Amino acid sequence: MDVSRYVNTEKIDFTVEFLTPCFLGGADQNAEVRIAPFKAGLRYWWRVLYGQKYGDKLKSVEDEIFGTAKSDAKTRVGKSRVIWELTENKCNFAKDNFRNPKPMMVSHTMRDKVTGAPFKKAFPVNPLDYLAYGKNEYSKEERKNIYKNTYIKAGSTISFHIFIAGTHLAEVKDALKFFITYGGVGSRSRNGFGSMYSKEISDLAWSGQIVVSDKVSEYPVLSIQSGMYVEKQNCSDWEFSLSQIGTYYHDVRGSLERKHNYEKRSLISRPIEVKGEDIPAEIRKQRFPKDIFMGITKSGNGVRGYIIVLPIKFYHQSEQQEYCEVIKKIKDGFASVMNENTSEFVKMIGGTK
Repeated sequence: MDVSRYVNTEKIDFTVEFLTPCFLGGADQNAEVRIAPFKAGLRYWWRVLYGQKYGDKLKSVEDEIFGTAKSDAKTRVGKSRVIWELTENKCNFAKDNFRNPKPMMVSHTMRDKVTGAPFKKAFPVNPLDYLAYGKNEYSKEERKNIYKNTYIKAGSTISFHIFIAGTHLAEVKDALKFFITYGGVGSRSRNGFGSMYSKEISDLAWSGQIVVSDKVSEYPVLSIQSGMYVEKQNCSDWEFSLSQIGTYYHDVRGSLERKHNYEKRSLISRPIEVKGEDIPAEIRKQRFPKDIFMGITKSGNGVRGYIIVLPIKFYHQSEQQEYCEVIKKIKDGFASVMNENTSEFVKMIGGTK
């Protein structure tokens, strides 16, 4: 019998507070607290921090720690060495629109109803609606975005027991701390929704084993090409902070190329679909997530937004050089409006660069 699943076990009790609304839902997409996305998030961020360490053995080590669907009843192979238990649920659900404390102006080309002559008109847009695009739809009757499903409200809390066993205990604890502090959970978590805080997890010490890779990978990893950017000042509330982050992202993304062009922006993420625009089929239909992670952390008596850039070895080799150029422009753009904090960030988590 494989007894490593029960050896060197540590139990951690912690409470998670949602700093921003969380789009964590069930089959009908309405708000529901489920453990599965937390399990997936921990596994994902372990791979970001430690995937490069194991090279060709990554899949087998990952399955050893977090389990696999192929299970052997005799040897226990396939059983996860990380066990989650939900102990308390104090989540409140809502469907309300978000406050717009710092609208961003977006210009559109209009045509005069009489002459047909084109002219530009600026419209105020809620950056939070921009970041949550797809979770809302525009209502012509109410002349505003309406959220289609309920979400978990900011300030809600849930509590867990987590049991971690095996020889990779320190790695899993590092991944847990990174996930809860910077990862986010639920739909649109890369855009800052589902940001979390836990005092118990923040009090955990980094193991000092994290090593920043000297090369990128086919999936996001902490590498010498990574970047960490934080807002220059604390904010008193999440809506203002995330609005600023959303505006920075919108402006930097839009600066990559001329309006109505999407080739460079499509290197960040796909698909891109814009009403009334003739977008190439590969940009509209291909799907891959962006390597930019936005979120909110507690800072002093307030909160502070951050953006983490984790470049990859691009999906299509023919576009690798252009992708690298786009990533550089993005990082330079964030550095121009935020504090670049990469070196301090790496030092804080105990890595080397």
